[in-house]
Amino acid sequence: MSNLKGFALGSALLCLMGCGGGIVGQQQPRVRLFNGADGQAVVFASFQDASLVNLGMSPNAAFGSATADTIITNTTATATISAPSGPLVTTQPTLFRVGSFYTVYAYGAASPGYHGLVLEDSQSIASGGNVGVRAVELGKNAPAVDIFFNLAASQANGGPLFSNLQLGLVSGSANTTQAVDLNGYVLFPTNSSTLYAVTVTAHGSTTPIASTTVTVSPGSYYTIVVFDTGGATTQTSAAILNDHRT
Repeated sequence: MSNLKGFALGSALLCLMGCGGGIVGQQQPRVRLFNGADGQAVVFASFQDASLVNLGMSPNAAFGSATADTIITNTTATATISAPSGPLVTTQPTLFRVGSFYTVYAYGAASPGYHGLVLEDSQSIASGGNVGVRAVELGKNAPAVDIFFNLAASQANGGPLFSNLQLGLVSGSANTTQAVDLNGYVLFPTNSSTLYAVTVTAHGSTTPIASTTVTVSPGSYYTIVVFDTGGATTQTSAAILNDHRT
């Protein structure tokens, strides 16, 4: 009898374990949602594959913030971003890969329309005490921006880390003199300092239109998000997401 119990327990454990030795779902793609949709206090996202099979639904994202991750399936899928009043936009199909993490960015306004952007988030460990930094521009109030990333005491001294970043785009080689990886990150030396200021200006200007600070962890990767201030027609906001979630 004890042998039968042991066999049953072993079988149950095998059912819970994936091929890599982890709990089923542990290595499946994980996706969070950032709400930069002007005029929408809360949004959520539902994920569907090419056959319109439901893969999961995100928690509610308050304006200017990101949700926890939703586990979906390793497949090509879309995210339909909705408000309590109904759907706002559906993203282009994206291949969500095993072991990868993503952020879906909701942005825009009722007029001329809402948009959704999917970016893969690096889970690498930056070497040598560096941090990885990228930026994404979601604010129509300032459709082209420069982004400064300096020690908090320095503010916008020196040149921008990213220049002329256009609406709806993530940072790339056209926006910086530094080497950029495939996901838009540059490596930034912290030199043992951890408190940094992010300052956003209209392209070519040194007058701040948005600013925030971040305490970084050497080795981690971050995304600077520029988006419209909720309900305002001229104001811009900035947020920083820690992309390293493993």
